[in-house]
Amino acid sequence: MNGNHTRTRLGFEAGASVAPDQSQVLPVIRLKMMATGLEVPANGHGPDFMAHTADLIRKIQEKFRAFPQPLCPLDARLQGFLNRFFADIEPPGDLSLPLRALHMDFHGLARTL
Repeated sequence: MNGNHTRTRLGFEAGASVAPDQSQVLPVIRLKMMATGLEVPANGHGPDFMAHTADLIRKIQEKFRAFPQPLCPLDARLQGFLNRFFADIEPPGDLSLPLRALHMDFHGLARTL
């Protein structure tokens, strides 16, 4: 991966930070929210589009339900720390990091959200 491509993915063009086009980012955010089971705000798409998209995501989720998502290395270290730190007490519920999370995997997702 060359340096220019990396800078563009991080949101830099011509040496300055560039805000992403919301018309490209909002559909990605909606799909990510649907995929993680979060409530999706209303948008300009018709109910048929949302129903078909939700049905497709539900089918994909069913296929992968049997395969639990492993924690990323950082989350695994945090979970290990929490387990060791609170080992001598009985918490009222399960003390674990959330497994459903929105992954901000390209520039502009967090800012737009």
